[in-house]
Formats: sequence, C-alpha cells, structure tokens
Amino acid sequence: MSKDLVILQATTLVVAGAPFEAEKALVAFANEHGDQQLRVILDEIEPKYLSAIVREFDCSKSSPINSLVNVEQFMSILLFERQYNELSKLESLINSIVMARDEPERYDFLAAISEAGCEDILATYLLGSDGQNHEVLAHFHRYGTFNLGWDGPDSHAEALDGEWKQFAFELRENFPDCWDAVYECVQRTYTKNKAAQNEQEDRLIAECDEFEHKNQGPII
Repeated sequence: MSKDLVILQATTLVVAGAPFEAEKALVAFANEHGDQQLRVILDEIEPKYLSAIVREFDCSKSSPINSLVNVEQFMSILLFERQYNELSKLESLINSIVMARDEPERYDFLAAISEAGCEDILATYLLGSDGQNHEVLAHFHRYGTFNLGWDGPDSHAEALDGEWKQFAFELRENFPDCWDAVYECVQRTYTKNKAAQNEQEDRLIAECDEFEHKNQGPII
C-alpha cells in the first residue's frame, strides 16, 4: 500500500472512531516498509489525527508509533489537546511518548516542554484525574521527596516510576524555573477544581433537601 493510501486509511479510521485500527494499519505499514518510512508518514498526518491515535494507546505496552513520535510532533499534539480541551488522556499521552524514552531523549522532550509555556497542561497531568496527587506533590515541592513520612530528598532511582513522579523529579532537577511555574499552576488548578467540586456538592445537597421538603406531606 502506498504512503498516501495509508495516511488516508489511518485518518478515515480515526474519523470513524477506530483509533486502534488506525494504529494497526500504521504498524502494518512499518512492518513492511520500515520505521524510516513510518516517520515520513507521521510527519504528514495532521496533529488532530495523530493525537487521537497515540493518546488512546495502552501505555503499558510498546508501540512503534509512540516511540517514533518526535519532539515537534509531540508538542503539536500537546498544544492541540489544550486548544480543544481534550486533556483527559494526558497520562497515557505523556507516559507512552515521553516517559517511555531513554534519559537523553526524555531530556529533549522536557526541554521543549519547559520552553512552551504549557504549565497548565503539566499541572493537570501531575495532579491526576481527581487531583489525587496534590498532597504528595506539595510534599515533594517542599522536601524533595514523594514519601509523606520523610523529609529527606529522593534520589533519582527512588523516583523512577516511569510516570508522573519521575516526570516531576526530572523537570525539577533539570529545569527548576519551569518546575516552580508548574507548581504554582498546580496549586491554582487544585484550588479552582476543589472550589468547583465543593460548589457542586453544596448544590446537590440543596436539591436533595428541597426534594425531601416537597415530599414530606402535611404534618398531622
């Protein structure tokens, strides 16, 4: 199958809501023509389609596509995700593309991220889907350790989880100014989300109270 036909097939599958099938088509092309030809194809796929393919992939597995996405493509995907508020898959996106790389490659990605002014995206990634990482992040910012029962700094080896802890450690270690900006955004994002959550809970309680009051009936 020609390069243009593979691109058309992959994008059509994404539009049809089948990103896993699109990934399979690209992998099949790479198996037949080699990784270099797949790199050429990835350069020509629009960020919105490439984003849909890579962010749906199971980051616990390896994929030639995720491993071949370069820094420029990744940044295009990341900024596209922000533009269209599609940040629910950040964990899969960052872990499978950035954190799965060897250290020198990770540094290149972190350098590009630190220069892109995307602290809000990183705050969302580090906090987790429900803000569950906030306490540990605050402790790490203060003491340099993710262990809530300790106040001595972690070594790099202790932070090697291949996920958000390692990302935070290496960002702080290599780009401290960026880390400070990201942590400020972490605090703002957490406070904002917590206030919104409390407001929603208060509204639900008020609605339940009103419903019970209406259904009490006359008191004899």
